[in-house]
Amino acid sequence: FVVCVSRNEKKSLKHRYILVTGGVISGIGKGIIASSVGTILKSCGLHVTAIKIDPYINIDAGTFSPYEHGEVFVLDDGGEVDLDLGNYERFLDIRLTRDNNLTTGKIYQSVINKERRGDYLGKTVQDSYASVIKALEHSALAINYKLEVKYIDSADLEPAALQEEPVKYHEAWQKLCRADGVLVPGGFGVRGTEGKIQAINWARRQKKPFLGVCLGMQLAVCEFARNVLGWEDANSTEFDPETKHPVVIEMPEHNPGQLGGTMRLGKRRTLFKSTSSVLRKLYGDAEYVDERHRHRFEVNPELKHHFEDRGFRFVGQDLEGERMEIIELEDHTYFVGVQYHPEFTSRPIKPSPPYFGLLLAASGKLQNYLQKGCRLSPR
Repeated sequence: FVVCVSRNEKKSLKHRYILVTGGVISGIGKGIIASSVGTILKSCGLHVTAIKIDPYINIDAGTFSPYEHGEVFVLDDGGEVDLDLGNYERFLDIRLTRDNNLTTGKIYQSVINKERRGDYLGKTVQDSYASVIKALEHSALAINYKLEVKYIDSADLEPAALQEEPVKYHEAWQKLCRADGVLVPGGFGVRGTEGKIQAINWARRQKKPFLGVCLGMQLAVCEFARNVLGWEDANSTEFDPETKHPVVIEMPEHNPGQLGGTMRLGKRRTLFKSTSSVLRKLYGDAEYVDERHRHRFEVNPELKHHFEDRGFRFVGQDLEGERMEIIELEDHTYFVGVQYHPEFTSRPIKPSPPYFGLLLAASGKLQNYLQKGCRLSPR
């Protein structure tokens, strides 16, 4: 970890470097120390940034398993980096780029590419959703509530689990039914998707506050299509390429033959299409938002009118109106889905609006907050 410090003295920019190292041992506080030192120096008026140097051969973190290496954090420029860069951004309140994360693989790639051009002539286990938890903590802090997160393996909610592991099945449903709000985060792969749809269905019918992020939003579309529109086989082509109702489809620019570096990544603009949108109000009545993305699949725009006719509104879309970015369900306490990852830009004193709305709704404070012009009462 390198903390870079500079001060403008007599119009000449001078850099200083603070190196924090601890070998290959994880969890001993290297990242926290680097972030804390950087925050102290920044409070003294210095310009501070951070660099993470990793020894692994991977070019970036894009193809990492989150269960073995932790969350893949996405930056404004689309860089897929180590989760520690998320800590740097949150602590220092800065925006980093992919160049702030160096890996052995990235250096090897650079060297090999130069050689090909002829320039030289001739299982640390780490709850996979670190930024999601941080965003929830930031929001809980803002409303002065203690956060209690209950993790549910969505596969345990599926009917098959009742036959195979009935104890886990009943425990999972007990956790869900006792929750004040439901969050279905992003992810990849078919495992547990039917269980996530079960959780979304429960939240919608019971009018429990719900937030779906990336895949979570896509599955909310699938759930509504199946149980409200009556399209029983509605699905994402990621999970069922032969479905007769492909409500979620692959983006045209995605190359199915590759996984790394082929997604829609980084900061993108979303325009609000409704002035009455709850999420728009939570964003300070903004006309648009710039948030970070990481996905290969998207809602099928050709089918959107079927949803909106039944109160399932696509209140946020991209600049061309072709990509559905934000969903809201009418006549519900808080049923929101976003295609982007708002957790990546959440800060301790500036909580992410979608997560903030979820906790406001879960604590029964959302309507009062909106009626007061999106201002919290004194604690």
